Amino acid sequence: MTSGKGGVGKTNLTINLALSLAKRGKRVLIMDADLGLANVTVALGLHAVFSVMDVLSGARTLQEVMVEGPEGIRIIPGGNGVAELADLGDAARERLLTAFHRVAQDADFVLIDTAAGISKNVLGFALAADTVLVVTVPEPPAMADAYGIIKALYASNPGVDVRLVVNRVRRDFEAKAVHDKLGLVVKRFLAANLKAIGSVREDSAVGSAVREQKALILAYPDSSAAAGIREIGAKLLEGEQTGHGGFRGFLERLAGWFH
Repeated sequence: MTSGKGGVGKTNLTINLALSLAKRGKRVLIMDADLGLANVTVALGLHAVFSVMDVLSGARTLQEVMVEGPEGIRIIPGGNGVAELADLGDAARERLLTAFHRVAQDADFVLIDTAAGISKNVLGFALAADTVLVVTVPEPPAMADAYGIIKALYASNPGVDVRLVVNRVRRDFEAKAVHDKLGLVVKRFLAANLKAIGSVREDSAVGSAVREQKALILAYPDSSAAAGIREIGAKLLEGEQTGHGGFRGFLERLAGWFH
């Protein structure tokens, strides 16, 4: 899950999408790839004592770093140092990849919440994933930033699987209008077809859940926003597949990007 602009609800969507999948019986792991910040745990009112940096330094195991959230979802907290995959020796990288592989074997879905923007870190995490969900809202600046990251993704890998999520729509036609506008530009300048995977309604329940540090889909399951997130989760389940080498493949592609 990524976005060209901050404040579009990307982390909140990641959390609730994970819970939507978990409530359907899927084992879900969230990797908070917003380096330097542990937004996922904060949003859920959880306390993360350690981060991936502690794994890289050898101070903690991955199992010690992970935090368990509601519905059994597991969270790998973000923190400075993830980009140091590039500086690890072959033996150290193999140990880390093996640790991640063991953890991910128990997950049906691994959701990666990146930072906003088009930094090398963001692009690395996004391009290593099997599917990239780009989140935007129906505002011209956010749409322009969404196009910016979509352009960067296609420039690095023309075969990248990008899906658009339009958040905070007031009416159903707004989501279609955003997709049509972005899709036209992507088709014209990038020669690619932009796929939509769903939209989420503007809903006061979202703000309430954020203030309460609770997950929307659990605190306000009957809200219109929760319904939209469940629909996106259902579409992910429809297209569920093994992917390109699983989570180990993701980590190897990530390490390759940073080299």
